[in-house]
Amino acid sequence: MANVLVVDDHRETCALLVRMFNRQGHVAACVTDGRAALEYVRRATPDFIVLDFMMPDMDGLAVLRELRAQPTTAAVPVAVYTAVADPRFEIYARDRGANDVWVKASIGINDMIERMERILAA
Repeated sequence: MANVLVVDDHRETCALLVRMFNRQGHVAACVTDGRAALEYVRRATPDFIVLDFMMPDMDGLAVLRELRAQPTTAAVPVAVYTAVADPRFEIYARDRGANDVWVKASIGINDMIERMERILAA
């Protein structure tokens, strides 16, 4: 069982992912913007973060940069969750500290769980 933080500015997507992670036996929480994500991790460090890339105000890579800069969150695994299906973006995100990149249109909850558990086991 992992504590998962889902960060997505679309409330419906956020709530859906939380329900799906919870149904799989994990404990998931949701925040809907980058600043709220940083505040959340200051209070409670999750085991894994699913981080939307395209968010207003503070995008996912800005959040990732902040997470990697803090000693308490530098090693927390992060999957960037994006609509961008360009392989160059995956390289870009990984170069900036993402552990994985999940393309919204092509990944289901079972794949998410499997990939998250593989990262957590490493």
